[in-house]
Amino acid sequence: LVPGKQLSIEGTHSLRFFFVHFPEQNYFICEHLVLLPSEKEILLVQKNISQFLEELRINILAVHHARSIASMQKLSSEQQSALIQEHISSLLIERGDGESSPFDEMQNFLIKISSEKKLSQIQENISILMNRRPEIFDRDIFENIHHISLLFKSSFTFHRGAKHVSRIIGFQYLLKRSLKQTLIHSPKDRFFFFKLMKTELLVEEKTIPVLSLLFTLNFLTETERLEKKHILEAITNYIPEAEYVENSYIVDTREEKIPVYYIECKKNQGKNFTFDEIKLLRKSLTQELKNRIENIATYLFMPRNEEEILHNVVTLSKQIKYVWDIPQVMISYEKQSGQEILFTVLLVRIIKTDTPTIKDLFSQVDSTLHLQLDEVKNIGHLKKKHPKEVNIFKVGLKKFSFIRQDNSLDIQKARHSVVLELMNILGDFRDYNGGMMAQQNQALEKLKGLLSNEGKNYEFLIENFFYSLKPAVMQSILDPEILKNFFFLFLEMAKKELYEEKTYFLMTKDVFSYFLVVIGSKHPTIKDEILNGVGQLKIPSLDLA
Repeated sequence: LVPGKQLSIEGTHSLRFFFVHFPEQNYFICEHLVLLPSEKEILLVQKNISQFLEELRINILAVHHARSIASMQKLSSEQQSALIQEHISSLLIERGDGESSPFDEMQNFLIKISSEKKLSQIQENISILMNRRPEIFDRDIFENIHHISLLFKSSFTFHRGAKHVSRIIGFQYLLKRSLKQTLIHSPKDRFFFFKLMKTELLVEEKTIPVLSLLFTLNFLTETERLEKKHILEAITNYIPEAEYVENSYIVDTREEKIPVYYIECKKNQGKNFTFDEIKLLRKSLTQELKNRIENIATYLFMPRNEEEILHNVVTLSKQIKYVWDIPQVMISYEKQSGQEILFTVLLVRIIKTDTPTIKDLFSQVDSTLHLQLDEVKNIGHLKKKHPKEVNIFKVGLKKFSFIRQDNSLDIQKARHSVVLELMNILGDFRDYNGGMMAQQNQALEKLKGLLSNEGKNYEFLIENFFYSLKPAVMQSILDPEILKNFFFLFLEMAKKELYEEKTYFLMTKDVFSYFLVVIGSKHPTIKDEILNGVGQLKIPSLDLA
């Protein structure tokens, strides 16, 4: 009646009746009291009421015909569909206005009727379950059935058995209730509850083996999100053959911070999921999905600091003392957009008679970087003879290659890629503010090389481990062989089953002249006690990591 707005029904009166002289004919009258707060809405209703009543009439008659036909058990699905199409066509001919209607795809009626029947079966299944296990299920599970029936499209329940949909509703209720009970005791921690189920999907009279994942978790902040792409990436990380089943992704967001997700995967050529694959997912999914939660960052607004740029230009200029000195470069993170990440580059160099411009150098090479030249100017002469030139420009590159498993942006990796590309374009130069980063990158790559197979499985964890080493200088000082032993000790502790009753777990190891210590605990406050204890030993900073 008012397009784009759901009107509030304030009250309803209805009566079923017949006339004494015509008892064989039943009638029904219904009055809805609808709130229309503005004159504009009243005018819209007056304009749309005729079309609304006609749609209502067709809808009632269409469903009536469809139910009558679907109840004829002897008719095949194709015959039922053909009869329904014939009845609907006759209704539309009566209408005679030539407009397209909601009943263009007649097969949808059979699907809707089947769905209604299944929802009734689902309620029966849940009732039986509640009678068997009254201590687990509350009466409010029926509210779940109503809500999920709204979430599930008719096509979803049509292609899946009532037993499977009942299991989804039951487990969804239990998982969410378990999460809420856990959060009462630990409201600031993240928890993840999930259920993997094997089922079958009926498509064109063929059954396809399907693996369904139902899970719930709690978001810790308003900026966190988890979407279909993140879930599929987590699954395909362990089962590369897994493919998304169309229209199977459903999210219940009644409580924004405790959403419930459902998704299905299949394999091509109708292959089955193996016991080992499901076992691997059960073991790994919790941490994998937690790692893939995306934190939506607010873009930074930071106008260019001219004073800082001038200071950096002077610093770089002083580094060039001889005519054969290579260019001096500073690369700084600028900002990111939806598609790109941008860096500001300061380049100071000696200009000779045959020196090409920066634009010319970029045009000669097919590069992943795109150039935004801000400023080029002369900043003096070397020995009053050779001009020094500063180029201030931005370079942008696609950021998707640098998004980590937890959807954070790896600025350091992106910057390293910029350095390599610029060297390909400009030739050799000194990365003035990137020396330490280059050493860190080399050390990290050596560590990954030593870890070989483990490096592939735990790449995200290795990077977090490496960049957590303090002081940061130790990242490039410590022998990668020591770091390898340290990481394995850390990994062993990470796999341990920690529990509240024990204050901490301790693991140590001697490697060459180093003593490695890993402490695991369920109690975060123990970290301060450890740091205080180590501080009292007064170990020199370069002897302690």
